[in-house]
Amino acid sequence: MRVYRVSLAVALVGLLAASEVSFSEHPRWNPALASLGGRNLVPNSSFECGPSGWASLGLATGWGGDLSGLYGTVEDGQACEGLHCFRIDLGPGVTPVTYADAYPSARAVQAAPLTANIGWIDVAPGQPYTLSAYMRADRADVPARLAVRIGISPLPFPRPAERSTRVMLTEQWQRYSFTFEPQESQVFVAVGPDLTDSPDGSATVWIDAVQLEQGAEATEYRPREDVEIGVYTGVFGNVFETGQPAALQVHGSNTTDQPRTVSVRAVIEDYFGNSLPDANVELALGPKASHAVPLTLSAFGLGFYRATVTWAIGDVEHRETLRIGVVRPYAGTDSPFGINHAPPTEELCLSLKRAGVTWVRDCSFDWNQLEPTPGQLAFEKSDIQVGREKALGLNVLALMPVFASTEWATSAPDSAPKTYPWYRLGYAPKDPESLYEFIQRGALHNRGRVAHYEFLNEPVWIPSGNLNMSAGYTVDSYIELLKGAYAAFKTADPDCTVIGGLGIQAEMPLGDEFIRRGGLNSVDALNLHPYPGVSAPETFVAHMERIRKAMDDVGVVRPIWATETGYYCVEDEPWTPFTPTVETPHRFVRNERQASDFAVRHAVILMAHGIKKVFYHQGVDAEVNNEYAVQDCPFWAGLGTPQKFYVTLSALANLLGPAHEFAAKWAVPEHANKAVYGYAFQCGDHALLVVWAPERPGTQETWRLRPPEGAEVYNIVGNPVEPERAILGESVLYVVSRTLPAEELARTCIVDEDM
Repeated sequence: MRVYRVSLAVALVGLLAASEVSFSEHPRWNPALASLGGRNLVPNSSFECGPSGWASLGLATGWGGDLSGLYGTVEDGQACEGLHCFRIDLGPGVTPVTYADAYPSARAVQAAPLTANIGWIDVAPGQPYTLSAYMRADRADVPARLAVRIGISPLPFPRPAERSTRVMLTEQWQRYSFTFEPQESQVFVAVGPDLTDSPDGSATVWIDAVQLEQGAEATEYRPREDVEIGVYTGVFGNVFETGQPAALQVHGSNTTDQPRTVSVRAVIEDYFGNSLPDANVELALGPKASHAVPLTLSAFGLGFYRATVTWAIGDVEHRETLRIGVVRPYAGTDSPFGINHAPPTEELCLSLKRAGVTWVRDCSFDWNQLEPTPGQLAFEKSDIQVGREKALGLNVLALMPVFASTEWATSAPDSAPKTYPWYRLGYAPKDPESLYEFIQRGALHNRGRVAHYEFLNEPVWIPSGNLNMSAGYTVDSYIELLKGAYAAFKTADPDCTVIGGLGIQAEMPLGDEFIRRGGLNSVDALNLHPYPGVSAPETFVAHMERIRKAMDDVGVVRPIWATETGYYCVEDEPWTPFTPTVETPHRFVRNERQASDFAVRHAVILMAHGIKKVFYHQGVDAEVNNEYAVQDCPFWAGLGTPQKFYVTLSALANLLGPAHEFAAKWAVPEHANKAVYGYAFQCGDHALLVVWAPERPGTQETWRLRPPEGAEVYNIVGNPVEPERAILGESVLYVVSRTLPAEELARTCIVDEDM
């Protein structure tokens, strides 16, 4: 569970904030806003360009997890300055709530959703700056906050410092301000209601005319530029569904007495790096007027797109880049794919579900948290997590328990390290019967809601001490504990599925020993955590063949669940120069396309060798202007915007469906062996053959696909490919037949060396 390696940084955030920080030269945070030299440093500061350039900053939940995107709406007719302002509603059933399943599990009522500008603003360290904003509320004495985040060094713990002040709002527009001296050269600002002291309270707050300026007092408000342009999609995460017109909203504001016309151009690049036709629009703005027009991207098919939008205001050139996804919504309730740790917000969970990720691996079943005192077992914390996951239509794999013991039950010696709380929890309990009682009561409590359980997280993960071999445990030690756990699960719920095993990485021989020593007799499915690092996915063919042979040798074959895995890459760096701060993506692959290509091929290889479910680590998202967390999330690049793998997994999930079965390896000529790969699956009413030719340095060969009559070919993002363009490469091609069974499709689909 790689999340715990991240959580040390999170756990020490408070210590860092409370200590003296050494201010010095260090990496610069991204994204950085251009300095224009005006008085007000905040773009779109009175929301005349719609929601462009704004997102919400909330309360970190558990080890991580914040609001994602923008909470609130731009409103007409209530403004203090210009034509628009921003409205935030809070109250029971309205205030957003975020969740984290571990470690520890948490639920946070986001009673202080501050509206923050996107992008770091350059300032002069040691000089006074004043942040001001007009605000009002629907009643008197509503608390609010003005905050400045300061870009201290992101290393070793990427958490900006904060200066803020609380104010009390009235029913009338009033200006509020505070002055500070930044000790670093980058800041961003956030303002909004703060009902932290009464999170169940209700209020509506309006915000307008936000200004950050150099100086010890607030001066008359003015926008950053006399003419401003904002660009946004209007959909969460910039992810469109098929049938939904893909367009950018170009919103302009003109505060001068003269009409202005602005030419806006979008240069668009697809998943493969190919340039698409530019999109252009002329935005005519009357005197002191605001106006929005669509910039239509109707030529988009399924896939990932990067739109670079440019415009000029006078001599000042502007540029903004948006990540955009177009996917076919996954219609089923079950799929082959899941996420380790459900995302913190409802919007993110539904975004994953739309892409075909219908399972969550829930780690809130930590025995130490649920029964901190002997005999005081309560499932309220796990009920909260499971309840919201089930309400969103997700399937739950419960990791129960996460660790083998509790503080009161552990057999850890006094000499066991206390660096992390789970070091001691990883030791076997002094009385295994207490563990079995916890499992039985947990499975009984969740019967009817949870039907799939995984026993212990990475039992031999070093240095967790979780049945660590260096602590004297053996494979037999684990199997003995597993036998009792399996019996406890089945006593409570005979129909439940129990997943376990010691094969953390696919290449680790302990998994083979587990199989040889009879471990499969105490599981319904074997678990793996086949993290590939930077290895090509084809290296897993040999690993999986070895594991399958080990099962065949003992005459017991079980399905396999990969309950954690992922390829990682950071293409939009959270700071420059960039150094990773978390351990999981400690080595990144070349770029996002390679991460996506590799991950799809990896999933296909795993499923062709007996793996039924693949869970990706992990369901986090970044807070505004601090995208370090997405270093080990393969789906998002921050604020719910897609990485390339998000759209390719969507295409794969839709083609596989919920009930795919591996049928055959692609029958290719001998001279193509190891040069091309292909695996066929029967997927309900259609057969699917997934084919590719991995990069082979030093070779010039190319391979052309010749599908059988009536078969259709699609590229990795799900768009149709003309037969004459079906050239194999790093990105998979999908061959679909609705007339041939999968085995025959694998036999009759031809590959030729393209001369």
